[in-house]
Amino acid sequence: MTIPSLLKIVGREYSVVKVEEYDGQVGGVDFENSTIVVKDRQQKLLEADTLIHESLHVIDEIFQLELTERQVYCITSGLVALLRDNPTLMLYINDALISPRKVV
Repeated sequence: MTIPSLLKIVGREYSVVKVEEYDGQVGGVDFENSTIVVKDRQQKLLEADTLIHESLHVIDEIFQLELTERQVYCITSGLVALLRDNPTLMLYINDALISPRKVV
């Protein structure tokens, strides 16, 4: 599966673009152009980590949380570890999102 080219984040659309170089970093957000930039040729798990990390920066900006870079890094690492260590969790979450009104 390839990286999505568009993400909707709290009702706003952000293009996702891959680039060869990005200011010596693996990713970033161009808020003015609603674009998430991800460095190309990363290991797939690191690319996903970068995409989540930059998406959290967008959420931080939208809600004016004023998270530090360290806080975004730690939340990203925690989420990636949670999802990686619990593969059925994504299936459960996906099911809950698809059928939110399903009564058990």
